[in-house]
Amino acid sequence: LVLEEKGLQYELKPCTEDTKPAWLTEYYEGKLPALRHRKECYVESDVIADYLDFFFPDPSLKGGKKEMDEAEDAISGFFPSVAKYLKHIPDGDDEDQ
Repeated sequence: LVLEEKGLQYELKPCTEDTKPAWLTEYYEGKLPALRHRKECYVESDVIADYLDFFFPDPSLKGGKKEMDEAEDAISGFFPSVAKYLKHIPDGDDEDQ
């Protein structure tokens, strides 16, 4: 998403556990997402975003404190709710409604 937002050209290489490249599993524990640039690799989403924002500053992805607080408020509870939904087994109780 960061690459797309910044308008940068990139090559997407989807992979599964079985098709991950050896360099990714040997040196980076197979973590995804991964970004390779200038013979360097970064595997944490926030590290990738910071790296891209540093080397490709326009447009900046850094919002002000107000924007960050608003974004956090907007998504708070989202991931726990999705996890609860995915883990729930329908059994006819009130949570199935």
